[in-house]
Amino acid sequence: MLSREVSDYRKLAQQWYGLSNEQMIGMDVHHNPARHEGGRNIPEHLFVYHFTLHSAVHGNDFTQWAREASLRAMEARKILLETDDEFKERCIQNGLNLSRILREKRKDPVYGEDYLKIMRNGMKKTHEILREKRKDPEYEEEYLKMKTEIMRKATKVKQEKRKDPNYRDPVKKPVVCTNIDTGEVRVFASVTEASIAFGLNFRTISNVALGRRTRAGRWRVRFQGKT
Repeated sequence: MLSREVSDYRKLAQQWYGLSNEQMIGMDVHHNPARHEGGRNIPEHLFVYHFTLHSAVHGNDFTQWAREASLRAMEARKILLETDDEFKERCIQNGLNLSRILREKRKDPVYGEDYLKIMRNGMKKTHEILREKRKDPEYEEEYLKMKTEIMRKATKVKQEKRKDPNYRDPVKKPVVCTNIDTGEVRVFASVTEASIAFGLNFRTISNVALGRRTRAGRWRVRFQGKT
């Protein structure tokens, strides 16, 4: 007797093997037999593989096909967002609904704790990978160029917004930045100026100044007049 088929086969596999949300990070769910050979979304046909093993099982042809299909889907979505107002409005509404559902779910202490653990572990792994990559001088140079270009574009967008007479510019607060390693102190007129100088996201610097994070890169940040 086979189990009942469900649509969310990833969640089904996670429950079947007794895995936590943290353990499912970086894992794929493999169908055996394959879907085109009659495989179904039932526990007996589902296996949890690391994504590298999953690619090896299917072979490089499958990996290449999946990557190209993903790029085609992204390009099609980009075209629709630029040309179809109804599609764009639907995407915005779906995003708002998802945000509302997540806000409600995170009120549950258990879900909120699991969510924060997943986010912290994901950020930790991302930072570790980035630190290893930035040891390469060529990558570091390209990385700094990319970050600088992003900040320039953000500044240009802000300048365009300020031309609108109805635009209300947020209050600028001077920030004091202290280097963790050398103790160097630098003062900037605003978070935006500090983000451009350091090549960091202005939200990261703002969150440090507000006490939501401990540091931005190798800098500690506080608003002038606050300890």
